[in-house]
Amino acid sequence: LIRLLLRAAKATPMVRGQVVRMKAQVREKIERMIVKDMGAVTAELPAEGQSDAQVIAQLRAWASAENGWRAGKVSGTVYCGDDSLARLAAEATRLYALANPLHPDVFPSLRKMEAEVVAMALRLFHAPPAGCGTMSSGGTESILLACKAARDAARLARGVLAPEMV
Repeated sequence: LIRLLLRAAKATPMVRGQVVRMKAQVREKIERMIVKDMGAVTAELPAEGQSDAQVIAQLRAWASAENGWRAGKVSGTVYCGDDSLARLAAEATRLYALANPLHPDVFPSLRKMEAEVVAMALRLFHAPPAGCGTMSSGGTESILLACKAARDAARLARGVLAPEMV
């Protein structure tokens, strides 16, 4: 009965208009929270490059303005703010920043690290002997790879030829 009454109330022009206004207010509030002023945006390559010191100074300024995540109140952005882990990650990044996993002949250690991480994940999730995996940089790429794996598995296991994602 309550659902029926709510549905009927939402159908009235007054309530529907109020809902539309409230949604617009929430959308504007979220946009103000997310879209911060970036200052002037450089739209073309400068005639002369900046010195290393200028680049580092700019990066430091940006980073110092983005330290709000350290309070631990931002979900899904930084999973560990521990300083010792940050130092380890920085050193690992320094050592491998220019390494290219597309060339395992030149960077065999990357292939070994990937193989070990995949093997650990397979064991952790009790994968069958034919289990396999790969690594990605995370985010959207990982989601797309998971969708592709699900699509391929459905094609093999159930003959799904035209899957739909909802």
